Amino acid sequence: MTQQNEMVENAADSFSAVRSNMETLTQRVEDMNNKIENLVKSNDTIIENVSQLSAISEEVSASAEEVEGRSQDNQQQAQMAKEVLNQVQNLVKEFSKYQNEV
Repeated sequence: MTQQNEMVENAADSFSAVRSNMETLTQRVEDMNNKIENLVKSNDTIIENVSQLSAISEEVSASAEEVEGRSQDNQQQAQMAKEVLNQVQNLVKEFSKYQNEV
């Protein structure tokens, strides 16, 4: 009978160890699940931020193109102003010649 009691106690201890290990495993699975959920949330945040950065980059690129176009326009107008000023300067020289003759 003692041997049978020992076997029953060993079986009870084994079941207790299995139960304890299952509780530990369950806790670890829950912890892992929480970490995965947090990872998914972080990934969603990263995707959203990348999308926002992409949109901002497109806006910056469009603005840069607009600035380039305006800069070219300004350069053309400055060149035209320079040409007009050269013409005015030439006219002043011509006028000065006539004025000195008078």
